[in-house]
Amino acid sequence: MSGFANLQLLGSTSEDVCEYYERGLLAPGVDYETPPPYLEVIGDPIDAQGYVHLPQEPGIGYRIVWDYIKENRVTQSR
Repeated sequence: MSGFANLQLLGSTSEDVCEYYERGLLAPGVDYETPPPYLEVIGDPIDAQGYVHLPQEPGIGYRIVWDYIKENRVTQSR
């Protein structure tokens, strides 16, 4: 399975445990190359050789568009 957390888990194991990472298993017709509006980039881009690399920044790789989050918050009415 794909996703930020699964990529990190697979990156912390050896190839004896899991040799392959299956990317883009959302649904037929879903554009997996376009990030959702709340993210700057997808979490598991493929390089020219067909490999997916672990993010090198701290955390699990989320690059959040905070302006989108702020503009789309739901406030609690009282």
